[in-house]
Amino acid sequence: MGMSKCAPHKWEIEALSRQQAPVCPYGIGRFEVTWPHLDLYANEDRWRRTFIMMCIAWGYVPYLVSLFTAVELLIRRGTRELSSLLFLGFIILVNEVFLKNIIHDPRPEESCLHSCGMPSGHSTMASGLLTMCLITTAQRVSQRPGQDTVFRAMSRPSLSQLYVVCRYVWRELKRKCTILPIAACDELSHAEALFYAASWITLLFPILFARVVTNDHSPEQVMVGASIGCFEAMCWCCLVRHLQNRFNHLLGNTWTHRCCGGFSFQLVHNFALPLFVAERRVHECRSKNPDQELRWYEDQTANRLDSVESLQSGTITLSSTEGTEQQYLESRQLHIHKLRRTCEMRSSEQMRASFNSAYSVEEGSVRKLNIELIDTASLSQVSFQPASTARSMPPSFLKTPQPPDLSDRS
Repeated sequence: MGMSKCAPHKWEIEALSRQQAPVCPYGIGRFEVTWPHLDLYANEDRWRRTFIMMCIAWGYVPYLVSLFTAVELLIRRGTRELSSLLFLGFIILVNEVFLKNIIHDPRPEESCLHSCGMPSGHSTMASGLLTMCLITTAQRVSQRPGQDTVFRAMSRPSLSQLYVVCRYVWRELKRKCTILPIAACDELSHAEALFYAASWITLLFPILFARVVTNDHSPEQVMVGASIGCFEAMCWCCLVRHLQNRFNHLLGNTWTHRCCGGFSFQLVHNFALPLFVAERRVHECRSKNPDQELRWYEDQTANRLDSVESLQSGTITLSSTEGTEQQYLESRQLHIHKLRRTCEMRSSEQMRASFNSAYSVEEGSVRKLNIELIDTASLSQVSFQPASTARSMPPSFLKTPQPPDLSDRS
């Protein structure tokens, strides 16, 4: 997956000095993977040749992951798939466009590739995807029973129950099957998290050794690429976590973008935080729309519960051990419903309190206005004598005494 032209190999220089077309004597380079000539290992046992062929196949795993990520984005059209595809594009941009052109370190002499090798692009992508998988999986682990109902039901189906089991498996595959390093469920049990992480470790970790076996990279180039991939994945997970906390209340929303030619692309927000994180956001009043946020989790739980109950409708009886998942889903649905009711009561109380405060403020302003109007009216009724008239009046002792009124005495 190289894009930078690096210094030529010795076999290229010798061929050009003889004015011949350079041909790699060690193998054939196909899509940034060297296919060594198996004739060079004729004296080796067949297990050695089989191991080399497996390393060649592992060299194409990053391409397959990128392809399946793009296909899943076109099918599901969710923000979770978009985040994985953008992360792959970010790794390729930083590694192939910037770092390789800056470091400019050639590949080993036995490689049939012409691009630079420091740092290893395959190792960067493999370690980045694996780191992102482990981080997101650890963030979604919760105390919940394992979803082993399907395996127990498939172990003893009759012919009449086979259709029900197949329908259940198909619904589970559509809901949970993914080629992305990010789990489709918002919560994972310990068994599911262990299985998911082990699958991606088996798929991605051998790429680091395969690049050395095929002589496409030196051990130093692989180690540097793996370190860069881990660092990029941690930075990306921090950025995505911040965006999840900011926009988790928009779960289930759909955005439609119309392009030229009448083509429209829809994007659904399905990259959810775990339920226990969403509950903490609601309790701390950090969610802008708690009712919509919790409704998405309630709908997902209801769909999962319908899938489990479809087994019972098909005359498959679950024992008490196998019904633990159904009990967990029912309790989870009830818990989310109660939490939604609590949020509704809290919002109604806040609206009532804000209305009462606004009414009290308005009533206080009205009282203040009435007092000012009364004071103004009382002041307008008081008559003041002018100062000139007050100075012209004689003192009280100079006034002529009035004769007493004798009518009362008589």
